[in-house]
Amino acid sequence: MTATKLWWRIGGSVVTVFVLAMALMNLLGLLAYHREPIDTDAPGAGLTGLDVEIEFGTVEIVGVDSSTIHVEGTVTSGLLRTRHHEGIEGDRYLVSSSCKGGPASHFCEVDYRIEVPEGLAVRVDADDADVTVRDLRGRVDVRTSNRVVRADSLSGEVSLESSNDDVLASGMGPGAVRIVTSNARVEAAFSEPPERVEIETSNDDVDVVVPDTVDFYAVDLETSNGTPRAEIRTDPTSDRVLAVRTSNGDVRVSYPAT
Repeated sequence: MTATKLWWRIGGSVVTVFVLAMALMNLLGLLAYHREPIDTDAPGAGLTGLDVEIEFGTVEIVGVDSSTIHVEGTVTSGLLRTRHHEGIEGDRYLVSSSCKGGPASHFCEVDYRIEVPEGLAVRVDADDADVTVRDLRGRVDVRTSNRVVRADSLSGEVSLESSNDDVLASGMGPGAVRIVTSNARVEAAFSEPPERVEIETSNDDVDVVVPDTVDFYAVDLETSNGTPRAEIRTDPTSDRVLAVRTSNGDVRVSYPAT
């Protein structure tokens, strides 16, 4: 047997063992698959914020007229148990989940729905998780990757960040708004004239809709291989600023369609 044939056989054997090991791991994970419900309440009085840290799944955070934090959802596990934790840390409430074990953590996922006092500050740090935030008056900071961010009826300062997926915001209030993503679309609609809006993406379009009021805006639109359009009242000296950038896409700032 030549050395070349010997190495081909060794390589083929290694690949076969790897494939069989992965198949066995998936089978064991499927046999161990289970879901556990979450349903807890905690006092929100005296707390300054909510922190959510999650790997894989979904997060929906809703502001309510209450002093209680309510967490509900589902923890999904396979061969290895998905880690979930929640509790008060200092003056903030922490909800977190994580997946440890590489291929052995197949089926690891958590879906959260969290109700918080509407004035509470919210921070979300996510990996491969869709994030929805709505009806909040405090500061909101969201970061995720490869998944969608949705926001509705936020009136405080807002920072929304994703990568390789869309950021969709509606009913936004007057607070400063920062939106960053890549290779994806951004839509931002405001129910009140915003103070400052900064948006940046790449390889897709950006649409910004502001209310049709008497307000003027200092507009800075930038794109390559696309068309920038400002269909609103503009004044470069205005304190209200709309700065929007993309590449390979159109940028449009307009009033609501009538």
